[in-house]
Amino acid sequence: LAAFTSILGQSLEETARLLNQPNANNISMDINYLDKMVLRKFYVDEMPFFLLIISPQQVDERAELELSVNLLSNILKQE
Repeated sequence: LAAFTSILGQSLEETARLLNQPNANNISMDINYLDKMVLRKFYVDEMPFFLLIISPQQVDERAELELSVNLLSNILKQE
């Protein structure tokens, strides 16, 4: 999973650059007919972090990702 996170993170950053979309923060990839992998980039004190999830393809993961990013950001800010 760490390798996928690294590769998808690089892909997200390169795609954002190529498409001139500096605020791009999500990228997803189908794993098979049932599942997908979604990477969300977020910042804590201007430092980038990545959250990788695996979910069924029919799930709209955006709300859960936002909630998770908010919780993780609060935890990381305390460190």
